[in-house]
Amino acid sequence: GARFYSDAFGFDVAPFPQHPPYQFALLTRGGAELMLRATVSPEEVRPAPGWAVYVRLSGGRIRELFDRLAESYEIVRPLQRMPYDDVEFEVKDQDGHIVVVSEWLADA
Repeated sequence: GARFYSDAFGFDVAPFPQHPPYQFALLTRGGAELMLRATVSPEEVRPAPGWAVYVRLSGGRIRELFDRLAESYEIVRPLQRMPYDDVEFEVKDQDGHIVVVSEWLADA
């Protein structure tokens, strides 16, 4: 689970404990933090309908991120302008959870 967020968004991963079996991982990047809880077995991972995580970006790089993630991950919804003026796309992580990636772009 943590590898997706590290590869996709550049989060630094600090697992706890430092060696398997892990209980959770704290992911950080700039002022953002995510905490992911470990599961005992893959059968415990049951993605719910709809999105599971919503990530809001800044810096105008959503198109670049979309192109990079589309090379390795399943894109569920392509880039699109939303009624609330953000540009979003949806991607599935390696466990099948849908992650919404959003950013406000004036030129979209």
